[in-house]
Amino acid sequence: VALAQSTAGKIEATDEWQSLYLGQTRVGYLRSASAPETVDGREVIRSRSETALTIARFGQKVKLRIVMESLETPAGEWLSFVSTMENPPSLSTRTEGRVEGDELVLTSVVAGKTTIRRQAWDRQLKSPAWQDRLLRDKVLEPGAEFKLQSFEPQFARAMTVTLKGLPPEEVTMPDGSRRKLGKIAVTQSLDPKTVQYSFFDDERKTIKTQTSMLGTEMITWRSEEHTSELQSQFRISYAVFC
Repeated sequence: VALAQSTAGKIEATDEWQSLYLGQTRVGYLRSASAPETVDGREVIRSRSETALTIARFGQKVKLRIVMESLETPAGEWLSFVSTMENPPSLSTRTEGRVEGDELVLTSVVAGKTTIRRQAWDRQLKSPAWQDRLLRDKVLEPGAEFKLQSFEPQFARAMTVTLKGLPPEEVTMPDGSRRKLGKIAVTQSLDPKTVQYSFFDDERKTIKTQTSMLGTEMITWRSEEHTSELQSQFRISYAVFC
């Protein structure tokens, strides 16, 4: 998810697509969209991220679709969220969160069974969308470090996200060309051994991300030139999952 800041300081809607690879194999896509809205006279930001991938496991194809929708203030304060995961033929899971004062009301639906619970809430917790907006506005020089408190809906737990600036790096693009891109490392306290490297251009748009998982590199590439193709795949995947 990313929101661009215009020269007039107005938050603008964005809709971005990325191709997802495991090693050299393309396995899916990511889509992130955000837009400002006014709800009950209050300025808010509605964000939606979607990850869809198909991988081979034990000789069979496994399809996974994860969707995260959230409502927040421009300062990144959570208001509500809905997280769903679909892994057919398994039953889908759905978690809804709504902030009420100093509490978070969680409604979970797993295998058709609904549970509702409340837990203490810290209003200082920031959304993932706010983190992306921060990286658009804040330049992390090599060696600089920034920490923020966030929340992981799938585990219903708070976490610390650490962003660290790294020296720029020459990156080989999918077409074989070379580009010098800025680089940051992102870690989360819930899984501190996993490091995601994010590469960005002079406009601070993320061009590539790279994460090592179980000995395999998971890589995403920004896909502006392939948006129509990815949208077509999205419609097909959506029909399959639904």
